[in-house]
Formats: sequence, structure tokens, C-alpha cells
Amino acid sequence: MGLDAHHGYADLAAFARRDEVKWAARAKLNASDPAFKAYTDSKASIRDDRAMFHADAIPLPQ
Repeated sequence: MGLDAHHGYADLAAFARRDEVKWAARAKLNASDPAFKAYTDSKASIRDDRAMFHADAIPLPQ
């Protein structure tokens, strides 16, 4: 499968790890970058991160 099949991810395993990697990066930045933490804190009051999911189309019989 090409990169386009999973919205820029190499494969389904990489796609499945998206949230794990995202939250680890955010935790590291929140701990080390005061500007990032301030931005994250202000954004948290107005935004809701929702999990992505992968779905394949299932063709209906003719």
C-alpha cells in the first residue's frame, strides 16, 4: 500500500500508533517549552481532539 492509503502513514500499524506518538510529543513539549504549554492550555478550553479511525469502503453487490 502506498502512503496515500492511510492518509500519509506508512501502514496500518503506523496509523494505529498516531495518538500514542502525538501524545508523547505533546507531553515532551509541554514539559520543556513554556510557550507551547501556554498555547496548549488556551487551546484546550476551545477544542476537542477526537480519535481518527480507519475504514475501508465495502462495495455493495450489484
